[in-house]
Amino acid sequence: MPAIRCSVAPMVARTDRHFRRLMRSVTQHTPLYTEMVVASSLVRGDEAQRSRMLGFDALERPLTLQLGGSIEGELCEATALARERGFDEVNLNVGCPAKCAVSGEASFGAALMKRPHAVARLVSAMQEGAGGSMPVSVKHRIGVDDADSWEELRAFVATLATAGVARFTVHARKALLGKLTPKQNRSVPPLRHEWVYRLCEEFPELEFELNGGVQDLAEAEEHCRRGAASVMIGRAVYKRPLRLAGIDRLASLGGDSSGGGLAARSAAEVAEDLIGYESTLQHSRQLTRHMGGLFAGQPGATRWRRALADGASIEAALQKILQ
Repeated sequence: MPAIRCSVAPMVARTDRHFRRLMRSVTQHTPLYTEMVVASSLVRGDEAQRSRMLGFDALERPLTLQLGGSIEGELCEATALARERGFDEVNLNVGCPAKCAVSGEASFGAALMKRPHAVARLVSAMQEGAGGSMPVSVKHRIGVDDADSWEELRAFVATLATAGVARFTVHARKALLGKLTPKQNRSVPPLRHEWVYRLCEEFPELEFELNGGVQDLAEAEEHCRRGAASVMIGRAVYKRPLRLAGIDRLASLGGDSSGGGLAARSAAEVAEDLIGYESTLQHSRQLTRHMGGLFAGQPGATRWRRALADGASIEAALQKILQ
């Protein structure tokens, strides 16, 4: 049985440092991502702005900074800043379908899939900024608009591999720019997981992480069994963080859940672990807004959500459901 390797997807307005601290109470070793940071905002910002965008605690590692952008110099400088701050990896977003990412000459995100050689130049600039001390990976779709054939996807990957990219995260849907909302682009285009398996077969020297539609560890295990090096899960984990409970043990034991010392924490244990962290924050809501789904599917889940929505602390919300 293959090892089950997962990561938590970058999600705008979700994967901030407080959510990442929550996930570190669920899993110690699963790679986490920042929200996408636009390279131009990062390099043009002052030190206070950079600290807000790049701030993290060592506890959050392994941690990847995801960048969006289409200007070589800015991406090079942004990557150098990430290297200085101690990130483990930098990832280029070539999958975002939002209007702000695909308008004008500075289009980035999924629009870049139509220009694979331009993406290769961007990656080379990022590798320069990394200085050989951390990897540069790419997250992309299987296609965009009418550029959605297998041949085009294969050529895209081959072009980036020539530029030195060794790790790809593949959202197994194409993007339809200007026709669907970002939310619709996460669900309307059909999933083609088999294309990711095929990439794994045709490029055995590269690492492909499968993304799109994965709900839990059982599905992740199946994708790894079929060839994916790892599986990225996003909103399913945000809604129910304990869907990753036990992943550390499964990853370390190659899928054997019969033993091992990395026991999964319960929802109450995760909440109790975060009480001290909550006390360091200026506003509890910075953390608790991410915690509504912690007890999902368990007795007292509704009381927990209501307590947090009403502004209760973690300790007070726990008392509501444990009394």
